[in-house]
Amino acid sequence: MVCPRESKAHAKDDAFWVPAGAGYCLHLINCFEEGSRLTVDILELDAPVYPEYQPIPDLFPNVAKCRPVRYIVDLKSRTLVERIVMAYELAPDFPAIDTSLVSKNYDEFWMLGISETGGEGRKFFNQLAHGSWRNGGVRDVYQAASGSYLGGEPVHLPNPSDPDGGAVIVEHVDTSSGNAEFWIFNAAAVASGPVARLPLKHRIHPGFHASFAPCQS
Repeated sequence: MVCPRESKAHAKDDAFWVPAGAGYCLHLINCFEEGSRLTVDILELDAPVYPEYQPIPDLFPNVAKCRPVRYIVDLKSRTLVERIVMAYELAPDFPAIDTSLVSKNYDEFWMLGISETGGEGRKFFNQLAHGSWRNGGVRDVYQAASGSYLGGEPVHLPNPSDPDGGAVIVEHVDTSSGNAEFWIFNAAAVASGPVARLPLKHRIHPGFHASFAPCQS
């Protein structure tokens, strides 16, 4: 459903519906408007994912495939003019972008993935995937070692002096040692592995969402 920003009393046009297939969406990547075109980017699931969150600890036993999908809507004709699908289907979730580009035209995003998607039994996020709409796919992926997992929504930190630079922070948990750390990746090359590791004084369990605030001092 596409709704005007103005209140209904002042809106020039009413809300309208655009058929978008039969998928499911838990998290939006971003959306933006340019001229008469509205772009909506989502992670589109083949089936609802909430049932996969239980029972603990058997998470994601039958998690469905999911992939980044871009919908482009013509606001004048009120029609869907294009649907662009990325090939990465390993149940990605928790997409993150440069927050200064929320509701603006952007290119890159980062998300977690489950390499064992499609297999039986409990599983968890063990990939950090870097997607690019300009490149048309996910070509930069970090794979965690067996027995270790990535928890928490990736957090992107822009580099004020380098628009193409920046970092991504994500939590890493090693089940063999029980250690938890925050790992920092080069945002442009996550496949090369973390550039820094920050051990935690106390072990914490992986969460689902995350945020970052710079020091104010």
